[in-house]
Amino acid sequence: NNSSCTYPIAITNVSPSSGDQGQTLSVSISGTNINYFNQWSVTTTLSPFQFIHHSNSSSFSGTPTSASGNDLYGDINIATNQSLGWYDLGVFDNNTGNWIVMSNAFEVTLIPVPGCTDSTAYNYNASANVDDGSCFGWWFDIYGCTDSTACN
Repeated sequence: NNSSCTYPIAITNVSPSSGDQGQTLSVSISGTNINYFNQWSVTTTLSPFQFIHHSNSSSFSGTPTSASGNDLYGDINIATNQSLGWYDLGVFDNNTGNWIVMSNAFEVTLIPVPGCTDSTAYNYNASANVDDGSCFGWWFDIYGCTDSTACN
């Protein structure tokens, strides 16, 4: 008789599992034995979810949009100044009234800014965090007219 069995409650997957600062994403969260609906609510209330940074108090919440079986769907907005690194995912289980946590579930990464990252180059871009190969500087031979008063 399986009616007396208990099964573990867990979050098993979040997709995607990373996003850039400033990005808006739709996410899907998969779990086992989690009740994403509040059965006592007059309207159907979906489980809230949030991402909490490991080493500081930085966090951001998601907006649940729908659920189907063991999957919860929602949207997240990652702030442009959101702390970088790995976040734990917490999803509220309406059966137990507890937050179910998945460690290291989501990574916030830098907004890719291509440009020259060599600080000794003439065209160094202090905002760039991805070197695009465009650097040039004193180490290149400069051909042509070097007179700043000339029109060419």
